[in-house]
Amino acid sequence: MTRRLYDVLRNGLAHAYGPYPFILEGGQQVRVIMTWKGGPHLKNIGVRMAATHARIVKHAEGELPGTWLCIDAEALWGMLKQGFDKVEDRIRTDLALAKKIEKNGKNLSKARPKGSDEAAAAAEWGTFLEAAIYAGPKQP
Repeated sequence: MTRRLYDVLRNGLAHAYGPYPFILEGGQQVRVIMTWKGGPHLKNIGVRMAATHARIVKHAEGELPGTWLCIDAEALWGMLKQGFDKVEDRIRTDLALAKKIEKNGKNLSKARPKGSDEAAAAAEWGTFLEAAIYAGPKQP
């Protein structure tokens, strides 16, 4: 599923500047919208148009059809950095792991492993999207 999300971000938002969809098992389309900072990260949201700008609203208040997932760049970077820091710490303290990573890196010929179970990944994402509904901004 990570590869699908990467394709959506790179080929859709970065090159087409639009909500490039990815398809889940059973044909459901999920579109991705991004915020730079403070957005409802990894939440199923609604989208409403204000002139030419897409605005994030509660899922039930969305006017554009389909399923929409918000990715917040700042939150994504924080999660990635935390993950990279943990991996770096493990590699620095485990010589066997460091050697295994180096060996595996040299042997990789494709980004997507053979025999990956995309149906299982799609089902997992479907469950996630149903559970991660954006309820709107927190009230003071």
